Amino acid sequence: MRAPLEDRMRETASDSVDRARRALIRVRMQRSAVDAMCEKLGEAAAAAQGARRATEELVERHSELASPADGTVSACQARAGETLSVGQQIVTVIQTNPAKAILWIPPRWVSRVGKDSTVRVRPTGPDGPWLPAAITSLSPLPDPRTGHYMAEVEIENPQNRLSPGLFLDARVTVPARQPQAY
Repeated sequence: MRAPLEDRMRETASDSVDRARRALIRVRMQRSAVDAMCEKLGEAAAAAQGARRATEELVERHSELASPADGTVSACQARAGETLSVGQQIVTVIQTNPAKAILWIPPRWVSRVGKDSTVRVRPTGPDGPWLPAAITSLSPLPDPRTGHYMAEVEIENPQNRLSPGLFLDARVTVPARQPQAY
């Protein structure tokens, strides 16, 4: 009687070993598939990294904007992410060296002010160095609202101390009048 029980136990053990072998084969196949996927993933990551480097190089090479003049950006017409065309105006650049300023000359002084007048300007406030300026134009007609005459001056601004929109104090020195003989 023991023989049938032993046979049955051997059969059960043999079935268990077969099941374990089949499971081991399935695990090895799955492991092989996972290894293949990992290899493909590594290749894809390397390709993505190469594409990223190439894209960064393209962006760096083609995203630099060149301005025809040095200055300060005062307005930006393009929006982030917008596709641009060759020759399209993207920003407005205000030249800051030499800087330009407008002075308003009272009517009682306009006859004495001219291009030979000495002008010094500084940013409005108690401190700051006086910078030399030169009158480049003087309006022949007064402003209809104020009666003052507009004078445009140029200021050498190599250190960019003056920026667009800044208010200035100005001192205008007129040449001495020559006595007239009668």
